[in-house]
Amino acid sequence: MIITVTINPSVDRLYHVSKLIPGSLNRVDLKKRMVGGKGFNAGRVSALLDTKTVVFGFIGGENGKFIKKEAKKDLYDTVFFDTKKETRNCLQIIDNKDVKTEINENGSPIDPHYYDALKGRLKDLLLSQKITAISLNGSLPKGCTYHYYIELMQLIREITPQCQIVLDSSGSILNDILKSDTLPDIIKPNEHEIAEYLNIPVTTDPNILIKDIHNNPQLNAIPQIFVSLGAKGCLVKYENQYFYALQRPITAINTEGSGDSMVGGILSALDKKVSISQIIRYACAAGTANAMNIKTGFVDKEIFKKLISNIKIHKLN
Repeated sequence: MIITVTINPSVDRLYHVSKLIPGSLNRVDLKKRMVGGKGFNAGRVSALLDTKTVVFGFIGGENGKFIKKEAKKDLYDTVFFDTKKETRNCLQIIDNKDVKTEINENGSPIDPHYYDALKGRLKDLLLSQKITAISLNGSLPKGCTYHYYIELMQLIREITPQCQIVLDSSGSILNDILKSDTLPDIIKPNEHEIAEYLNIPVTTDPNILIKDIHNNPQLNAIPQIFVSLGAKGCLVKYENQYFYALQRPITAINTEGSGDSMVGGILSALDKKVSISQIIRYACAAGTANAMNIKTGFVDKEIFKKLISNIKIHKLN
């Protein structure tokens, strides 16, 4: 069994506009309304890949009701906490030239007792079930700092030391956690997030990334790093080894959620206790399968199976 934790989910709305003009009235068409949150996408994919999955999350208000309703369509189990605070909105506005503008609400402050309740429920599952991997996903609401993720990691390590912890976050949360004494087993930045962390220009060149990761003490301390590089594949650090995985070219329909889907593939593979090469294949195939579907955070199992055999993995050191 695997668990995903999404502290700051959202309801995402995708709008289309001919041309976005700041400072004026823009009339838009609503193209899609969907559940947002890295852990929801990762959990959906993990469940679709036949892994028993439990999705934890804070929800509230009308958006919370929408999330709860939509979750019933998925294969994962849920542990939701109704915080009585409206779940945030995240807006994406795309114009005729495919230029995307994103407007994300921060998320309302949550009463501290809900954080304690989540920790308590997580502890119950860790004590009663065989949990192989847990992912901590995304941003945090106002008033909550990276220390909460550290508290969750410490709880997991105390009860189930062999459970693999995946951190899928970025920016200051990632920076602060990597400076701490409590580290995840796996992180999954994309090319933009790893460049931001390393303070280097964005690159998909695996050799440049290997050099900069190797020279960074904080990243060296992380046992496994999956750097998603979009159409350029994936760079993987596994202990002191580096691998570069590349998928045959595909026609992408919707790349939104492909990184989250990679996390879902990683979690599913960890639960199956397969080799690192198979974990890499699961990650890459899940991310690619998502890009080939109009849905976000979704894989077609038959397409996934075909993609796995097309992934080439090269050891780079």
